[in-house]
Amino acid sequence: MSLAAPCTPFERIAARYIRYRHSMGYHFVSQASYIGILCRFLSARHARDLVQARFEGWSRSLDYLHGGARRAAQYIIYNLCRYRRRTEPHCFVPNPLYFALRRPYRSPVIVTPADVAKILQTVETLPPRPPFP
Repeated sequence: MSLAAPCTPFERIAARYIRYRHSMGYHFVSQASYIGILCRFLSARHARDLVQARFEGWSRSLDYLHGGARRAAQYIIYNLCRYRRRTEPHCFVPNPLYFALRRPYRSPVIVTPADVAKILQTVETLPPRPPFP
């Protein structure tokens, strides 16, 4: 499947969107590659259009990426769907509230009074420096 010869309605919209972004002066190479990945994903499943379940499946297929990269890829498709909605008001647009997190949450650490005392003892052993007497 190539976006140079789109054969499904979604691929035609995707190709038109990529041409539009190029015409606006955007380089749009890595973004276009994510759109191509989604089109190949849909084509492998014989899907002609993007719906919630297929978008979630495609998002899960990107689990090898870091959360920030996965979120960026999801936003690329989100912007494509928003572009599509201008001419097709009832088309699917993913909800960004459910996109991957930029980075995983850190587990909370409970600091005990003994830990605080140890930190203060360590700070007292450090030599003074001009900006921090």
